[in-house]
Amino acid sequence: MLRHFFISILIVFGIFTSRSQNLVEIAFDTTQLFKDNFTGFMLYDPESGDTIYSLNERKFFNPASNVKIFTFYTSTQLIPERLAACHYFYRGDTVYIQGTGDPTFLHPDFEEQPLLDFLKKTDKTIVFLTGNYEGQHYGPGWAWDDYTYFFSNERASFPVCGNAIRVDFDRLDSSFNVYPKYFLPSTKLDRKGSRGIYRVSRDMADNSFTIYPSMFYNDDPVNVPLEYDDQVLTCILEDTLRKPVFIRRSPLEFMSHNEDEIVMEGVRRDTVLRKMMIDSDNFIAEQLLINASSFYSDSLSTKLIINLMQDSLADRWEKAPLWRDASGLSRYNLFSPIHFVTILNLLYEDFEDKEELISYFPVPGSTGTLKYFLEEEKDDPFLWGKTGSLNNNFNLSGYIKTKSGKMLIFSFMNNHYTERTALVKKKMENIFRIIHENY
Repeated sequence: MLRHFFISILIVFGIFTSRSQNLVEIAFDTTQLFKDNFTGFMLYDPESGDTIYSLNERKFFNPASNVKIFTFYTSTQLIPERLAACHYFYRGDTVYIQGTGDPTFLHPDFEEQPLLDFLKKTDKTIVFLTGNYEGQHYGPGWAWDDYTYFFSNERASFPVCGNAIRVDFDRLDSSFNVYPKYFLPSTKLDRKGSRGIYRVSRDMADNSFTIYPSMFYNDDPVNVPLEYDDQVLTCILEDTLRKPVFIRRSPLEFMSHNEDEIVMEGVRRDTVLRKMMIDSDNFIAEQLLINASSFYSDSLSTKLIINLMQDSLADRWEKAPLWRDASGLSRYNLFSPIHFVTILNLLYEDFEDKEELISYFPVPGSTGTLKYFLEEEKDDPFLWGKTGSLNNNFNLSGYIKTKSGKMLIFSFMNNHYTERTALVKKKMENIFRIIHENY
């Protein structure tokens, strides 16, 4: 009798699961937009290990900022609780400082500044050692004409102020402030002109900036990337510290093998990761992989860390992703839904506190890049995910909680569509509501 009871329960559960799966499948089959576009999807139950539904889950897509999920996971594996602010050592009356790619130094969004405090207090001659970064300022496959957009800051071994200026413009009296103040003299107003959609633009060849008052529709600050070099680093530091700073482009032999070298602890890793994930900050993402490499090599290399992670994950999938940068700006990146589900599942296993895990992801209707997604559910959110968007591409991967209490993992990738992104998002919202209501 008891045996028949359990068989009945299993049959009912199987019918319920099958019905839920069919509803998702029907939703995809009856949505023409997903037939016309290149769409991939995977829904996975981390507790049972079952794939609930999948569509093109092994096909390769341009992931855009979904790559930051890999950067997030990599950072949790390779960076300690605090970033490395720098490496430094003393020789006589001189302190030598070597960059570690820390994105937070003099960054206006990070109040904690251990290196700045150190530099202000020291009475030693300050020499910055550069030349230990093995990459280019821009990543492979980045668009060169994005140089003046806020999302395309240059990479560096020793970034400063986020490698950008921040402009605060007052529309009432046309006054403005620039951070860092060093660039105030090279910033001008153009009251009559305009340059496309820019509110503030930068000349391509140098750090000259133009503000277009007619393009300001709110008082939000505007970030514009700097053209970064050693001179920029020196000038900003001397202007900030009010004392001389020297740069030495030294061979690695000089910078390495210093037994008395000290690693200065920087900002907490979780603070930096939350900003990267919620704001989808490309600059922070790129610098995090550079910072990670400082724990494993004398030279700083994004490629080194990507290769290290690819090797460690090789047995997790049949075909490895084509992973080219940390932010997702590169058009050379190619990932599959199954790649993101795999990494999200590893994170799910690593984080004992699931609430802490989802706190790193934007909340629909409320925060970050999901502020205008699933807005009707903002008071009772059931989804936490990372977006990835480029022209004609919109992806979303993360966690979804169902009414039955299950936490599921998903990756939803849309490439090469010609419809408005707003329409693609609406159709995606329909799928997520079906999952939330029925599984």
